[in-house]
Amino acid sequence: MRAVSGKRQGTITWLPSLGDVVRTNSRLYAVDGEPVYLLDGAVPAWRALGPGTEGTDVLQLERNLRTLGLDPDRAMDVDGTWDAGTTDAVGRWQERKGLTETGTIELGRVVFLPGDRRVSDLPVPRGATDAGATPLLKTTSTRRRVTVALEADRQELAVRGAAVEVELPGGDTVKGTIDDVGTVASSETEPDGSQSDPTIELTIRLRDTPRRMLDQAPVDVHLERGGVQDALTVPVTALLARSGGGYAVEVHDGAGRRVVPVDPGVFADGDVEIRGEALREGMTVTDARV
Repeated sequence: MRAVSGKRQGTITWLPSLGDVVRTNSRLYAVDGEPVYLLDGAVPAWRALGPGTEGTDVLQLERNLRTLGLDPDRAMDVDGTWDAGTTDAVGRWQERKGLTETGTIELGRVVFLPGDRRVSDLPVPRGATDAGATPLLKTTSTRRRVTVALEADRQELAVRGAAVEVELPGGDTVKGTIDDVGTVASSETEPDGSQSDPTIELTIRLRDTPRRMLDQAPVDVHLERGGVQDALTVPVTALLARSGGGYAVEVHDGAGRRVVPVDPGVFADGDVEIRGEALREGMTVTDARV
């Protein structure tokens, strides 16, 4: 999630709607009727750009201008150093946008964010009079993602790159992958003044999503504590506690029954992995539920 803070003082006269997708080179918001445009880039815009400037922000601008076809003669060197070709390309961009053709970019005219963005929050309403005080809006990638506040004491469940299952409203499930794991735990103040349990933020990238999936809808996320392959499993209710400690299962052996000590392993969905001598696939065990 990326927050967008204003760089132009004035009244906010236009904002996108929650859930809108803003495309690169489109209006992101407006202050005093002046549009602020979204351009592709990872480094935030932090200064005015013009002759004599150089750096990553200039390079980002030059890449956008080249991609938009505003340097048809390739007179601009896309190298992060402002040159005459950059000035000409900026002038063409301003002409296309109906702006005054200064050949420079004043602070607050563009916002650099990675690619097209989806509006995820609008903390400041239209008509606010100080565009630079707080974040005007928050955006996310246009790819569907799920954000989870995971209890900090369950952090061992969150492994970047691990597969998860996400249950959507209505009961459908989709596969996902943990894309990012927060490193700082935070808590919130409850209505009674107490602090909630600390949580860390997980970001989950969905592999496939329904065409009509809602924005900011609540979902259930199933995290896997661990996994094993080729394991022998029994229902958890088949485990017997031994008087001297440990566990066993009662095995049906021909016409009789015998108790076999086992070491429990991974638990999942009411079953448990068991390990022990004299165990083999296909054995029948006594289940307390039956």
